Amino acid sequence: MFSINRTNNTIIPLQKCSFKDLKFREREHLQEWLCKHPEALGDLLIIQKEFAGFDNTKERLDLLALDRRGHIVVIENKLDDSGRDVTWQTLKYAAYCSTLKTSQIVEIYSRYLKQPMDTAREAIAEFIGTGDSEELTLNTANSQRIMFVAASFRPEITATALWLLGKGVNITCFQVTPFSKGDDLFLTVDQIIPPPEASDYMIQLAEKSAVEETESTAQSVRHNRRRAYWEALKAQWEAAGTMTLSAKAHSSDNWMTVASGTSGVHYAITVLRQEVKVQLTLDHPDAERITRMFDYLHDHKPQIEEKYGAPILWYNPPNAKQCSLMHTLEIDTTNPENWPEAIEWQRQRLEALIAALSPYIPKIAAL
Repeated sequence: MFSINRTNNTIIPLQKCSFKDLKFREREHLQEWLCKHPEALGDLLIIQKEFAGFDNTKERLDLLALDRRGHIVVIENKLDDSGRDVTWQTLKYAAYCSTLKTSQIVEIYSRYLKQPMDTAREAIAEFIGTGDSEELTLNTANSQRIMFVAASFRPEITATALWLLGKGVNITCFQVTPFSKGDDLFLTVDQIIPPPEASDYMIQLAEKSAVEETESTAQSVRHNRRRAYWEALKAQWEAAGTMTLSAKAHSSDNWMTVASGTSGVHYAITVLRQEVKVQLTLDHPDAERITRMFDYLHDHKPQIEEKYGAPILWYNPPNAKQCSLMHTLEIDTTNPENWPEAIEWQRQRLEALIAALSPYIPKIAAL
């Protein structure tokens, strides 16, 4: 690794170091660096560190994470040497974690955040990009991933990792190397197995069959049910003389939007398996503006809820670029016999929400 001297048009080699010589420790340093910056290993959400939630054992894995597809990622860190037993150790952890249910994973993350379960579930859904926290499905089938992090890997470890990768186990090895230049320290994180240029192909090929098999059937059932619900809603709302939403009547999404007339501000209705919702969503790339808009509405909460006729859930996570005001009805929408009640509730509540918030929309648009 070199630094570049523009003035002299030269490169200066940096001094390769060892974690031991620098007096860095695995748990206090390397683990914390990765916990605070998981992007060093990829697009991950750390959900727990020093995880010890295994029955009949006191073993702890270093870091537990989720990737964007909702797959569990077991991360094992070593410092200057990977050791001989890291493969077997991490395979045990992956086996333990393979039994974790979605609700257990949400609970694990809830404890990590020190926040309620609902907050953890919403955060995971936002990270994965499902937009539907109720239908969150995590850790499916044989989707578990393994990551090894060390400054050097013994030949028996790399050979075993390559063999496991060929057998369909999603395993990645990262080599971390500290460098120094005077008092300045630097760290490189390099993926060595599988080679970055081949990793997508090798991993996707191994996952393709399992993912398609587990997702296809469940999605088909949900999508068909949603299309039928929206068709029923369209017919019932047309009969009541309400907006038809005809443009999305055949959608398989679990939500539909209704324009407010202001960019970044829209109403929506949502259908989940055990509830339906109406809401107003504020969506803007500037998180500070979102907070100003939300705070302005919240300052008028008593007047808005009095006009609406019911309490509203005000949801504005820190530094988010989207926040919502919502109202929920718990009802089993997997049973079509309940649809008329759910659809009528959404019609009445959406009209009430629009009536309560419309006077404030032009004002927040100027903030």
